[in-house]
Amino acid sequence: MEKFESIYNNPYKFKFRKLLCLGILLTFHFSLFTLLSSCNQTFEPIKKDEAAFSIQGFLDAAVDTQWIRLTPLREQVNQPEFKPEINVTLQDLENGETAVFNDSLILNPNGFHYLTVWTTMSVKPNHSYRLRAERPDGSVSHVTVSIPEEFPTPTLHFQEGVRFGNLKISGVERLADVHTRWKVRILAPEAAGIM
Repeated sequence: MEKFESIYNNPYKFKFRKLLCLGILLTFHFSLFTLLSSCNQTFEPIKKDEAAFSIQGFLDAAVDTQWIRLTPLREQVNQPEFKPEINVTLQDLENGETAVFNDSLILNPNGFHYLTVWTTMSVKPNHSYRLRAERPDGSVSHVTVSIPEEFPTPTLHFQEGVRFGNLKISGVERLADVHTRWKVRILAPEAAGIM
């Protein structure tokens, strides 16, 4: 019993407990202050004076129709079941040619509506384009895109006696998406030198 009494009567133990309680109390007050002061400013995910639309998609010089998805900035997730009034244009900055997009409201199988715009304007390699979406109230979103030069011809390298090869593409800095179509001539193993 004397051992326990000597531990609790130790003046250093008493100071440690006092400091520990003071530390816990200060931490609690600081946390409470931080929590209450952080709720002062509200979070505004959409600034009214900035972009009117979110623009998703890409221009493809290899296809005859360009498809872009526009999402009006709004507070709910789903696009309403009506098309908003919108004027979407695509301007070739090299020659000034401008096309007006057609719009479609598409119902996805998941039940969400998507506003998709499309045009048959020809997109050319080595040209820059400005896509501009404007609402009647004057709110605008726009993006400028440069189309890279034509895609270089890939080369296929085989090693003798190996059935698989490597596809090599030279001269491409950034690659977003590649679709390939191959015409293949199948040779008998004897004619190809593979056995």
